[in-house]
Amino acid sequence: MMKKTWMRKVLQILSICCLSGVLVQAAEPADTFQQLEPQFVLKEQVPVHFTGADADDYVLSGYVKGASYGPSHVAAVMTYDEMQKKWTPIYQSERKYAPLHVLSGNLLNNKRDQLVLYKHEGSGAFLSYDVLAWLNEKPQVLLSRSAIFQGNVEIKNGQLVEHMGHQDTVYRWKGKRLIAKELPEEIAVPAGHTISFSIGNNGIVYTSQQSLTMKVGETMQLRRLNRGIRERVLYNGQGALTCKDDLFTANKPGTSTITIIPDGYNWDKAVKIVVRVIV
Repeated sequence: MMKKTWMRKVLQILSICCLSGVLVQAAEPADTFQQLEPQFVLKEQVPVHFTGADADDYVLSGYVKGASYGPSHVAAVMTYDEMQKKWTPIYQSERKYAPLHVLSGNLLNNKRDQLVLYKHEGSGAFLSYDVLAWLNEKPQVLLSRSAIFQGNVEIKNGQLVEHMGHQDTVYRWKGKRLIAKELPEEIAVPAGHTISFSIGNNGIVYTSQQSLTMKVGETMQLRRLNRGIRERVLYNGQGALTCKDDLFTANKPGTSTITIIPDGYNWDKAVKIVVRVIV
């Protein structure tokens, strides 16, 4: 007997409809959504197991042309309807100004994917996001957050980690809802070097050191040791250092400067860390 998932994948590719003896291609998720929103332009299509462990669902993200205020950015969760033999939208989110993206992972300790639909806006990289789950046979929003300065979000080890710059908050599922815990220190990551810093209530930045020599290929974490006044960190992305997921890597010989700016814009109290990279 064919497994359900295999059958669904077959139906996704080909609908065996005998119309004048011709095999008719089944519409893809994006094609179906574009029939509902003719001006929709697809930018990203992500496979997920949102409605069940054996479900082949997709999250579509893109924009709708022609809105009076400019492009309307849209994300839609599509699932395959076995009865109607077609793709159906079961959730749709619309935002202005900035594209929507998706993360998937497990937060509820079940066999389904939960989704994070997120966007960044403005020079402060303000993060907004919704956490979506399939509960009681329908999509439900478990958490909505907005205007998080220098924000990022990830699903890690069965929990949601929200980053406001170098200040971390962890959300864990407790039976009926996600419970937040603000961490007193930034989460440590494996790195060859660590420079720690804190910011006092007066806006003064304290660092463990203000210079460092690294070899090409070595890594460094800039790790905050307290909560409070927010911060923004700048560096020359075309210089000796690269940075991904808050981990700096010595990319090539040269000198780069990392600047920590308290409250995001208080340049009078900004502190510079000079990093020299050698072979």
